Amino acid sequence: MPEQLGQQPAAQSVNDFAELMRQFCQERDWERFNDPKSLLLALTGELGELAECFQWLPADQAAHLATQEPRAEAIRDEVADVFLYLLQLCNQCGIDLAAATNAKIAKNAAKYPVEAARESAGALAAEHSALAGQDKFAQQGTKLSAPKLSAPELSPSEPSNPKTDA
Repeated sequence: MPEQLGQQPAAQSVNDFAELMRQFCQERDWERFNDPKSLLLALTGELGELAECFQWLPADQAAHLATQEPRAEAIRDEVADVFLYLLQLCNQCGIDLAAATNAKIAKNAAKYPVEAARESAGALAAEHSALAGQDKFAQQGTKLSAPKLSAPELSPSEPSNPKTDA
């Protein structure tokens, strides 16, 4: 017997999850808020929250640190949020995520044949190894700083924005 999530059986496939989310939103009357633009913005926000879980982690330690609690729980939660918003976006756009994913994998397989992909990956790895340790700024003790940026000035011919020109 599947585990229960509230009153719903636990989903096992992408299509099960899509249907579960459709029902979840319908029961709460959230469908009226789920237009593609709003869902994409929400998805982007959740992706940003996932990125925050990795922000400032040393690249060589990120995979290990991502398995340590409480960070691991936060990552699981944010990955699930990203997935659920993606499912809602697919529902609204009439996209079968499983079918679209299978089709894209087939396109990528045709575009990147195994031998050609391995050769280019090998060349990239060799280039990466050759560049390792050649950080000229670190060797010279040069500190990098972000450039000073300012907002562009509006020219008289550009219309002003009444929402921001209060």
